[in-house]
Amino acid sequence: MNENDSIFTPYDEMTQTKELQIIKSIVPYLPANKQKQFSLMIQYIQMINCLNLFSDSNQTLVAAETTDPASRRTAILNAVKKFCTPKEQETIDTFLSIFSVLDNH
Repeated sequence: MNENDSIFTPYDEMTQTKELQIIKSIVPYLPANKQKQFSLMIQYIQMINCLNLFSDSNQTLVAAETTDPASRRTAILNAVKKFCTPKEQETIDTFLSIFSVLDNH
């Protein structure tokens, strides 16, 4: 994965802000006695963003519009795959191939 690849999930993209990312990038450079305080503040802000996300009735996290279980399973595995090691990705690809064969019979 190169630097330009996003490692955010759709959930992260909806709850993260540029300002929050800036604060997160500063934490390792803070004095040790301030890192915990800033980390807790970051978690608090993320919680507030999450609450705001779900209190907005127009906002949704639906990534797979399908009600078909096989299509949903494939979408979930493909979403998870980008966070896996190459070996784990191979395993997921194997499962996807097996599911594809089984679903077409």
